[in-house]
Amino acid sequence: MQMKNKVLTVLSILQLVFCTTTAQDNEGYKIYYDMTFRKDSTNAATTSEMTELLVSGGKSLFRTVLQAEQDTALFYQSLQRRSEQAISTNARYRILKDYSNQTTHYYEQVETLGGAICTYAESQDSMTWSLTSDTSTINKLLCQKALLVYGNRSWEAWFCPDIPISDGPYKFCGLPGLIVRISDRTDSWLFDLKRIEHVPAFIVDLTFLHSAEVVNKLELYKRKWDYRYNWLQINQAAGKIGPVNEEMRQRLIKSSRANLARDNNWIELYP
Repeated sequence: MQMKNKVLTVLSILQLVFCTTTAQDNEGYKIYYDMTFRKDSTNAATTSEMTELLVSGGKSLFRTVLQAEQDTALFYQSLQRRSEQAISTNARYRILKDYSNQTTHYYEQVETLGGAICTYAESQDSMTWSLTSDTSTINKLLCQKALLVYGNRSWEAWFCPDIPISDGPYKFCGLPGLIVRISDRTDSWLFDLKRIEHVPAFIVDLTFLHSAEVVNKLELYKRKWDYRYNWLQINQAAGKIGPVNEEMRQRLIKSSRANLARDNNWIELYP
């Protein structure tokens, strides 16, 4: 095969021979998951977006494919030459996992109009899995079920022990095999493995994240909610939005708060 990267569909993943002791050290993987979720817990409508998990050199990076496009060097530099612009992705975060110290680093730009990227770290020990004896074949992969309570949600994961990558979408990791499918018990969130690309080893790093503002996890969620609720006032006070007449101002505030009320089903739930 002359292709530079061997693209492995889910139906042919078992054809790959993994080296269990060196897979995550000497090789690289691009793993794609379809993320489907309900923004509004009172509405059955769902939204889907493709995400990617990059694994190499004892680290991994998870983000949406649209976020990855923004993170490319040329695109990011062009954004720096003008005001930061919002992208249409449903998840404006990046998640870096470091296997060497079992730490997960979360990054998100809370204020979408040129605000700082905020970050917090948490131990991967917070993923306290309960393995079950249940098995199922998903897309021709023999998987085992594991249960987890995390972010005030109960999760059900199916992982493949034959793929010795102890990782998965979002922050999920620590199982003896790659997560193939994971969903919460309310059917609000679902990540489904779509394909794996086997690539040469690479460095998992985004240098512009090095200057991120370190915050407490709950502080980030509070700031995110406050910004979404008061975005007009915050941006006007910072001079990022010009003055508007009172009628338009009240209309914008009412509209944005109605949208926020319908966006009540975040992947992690906190008071």
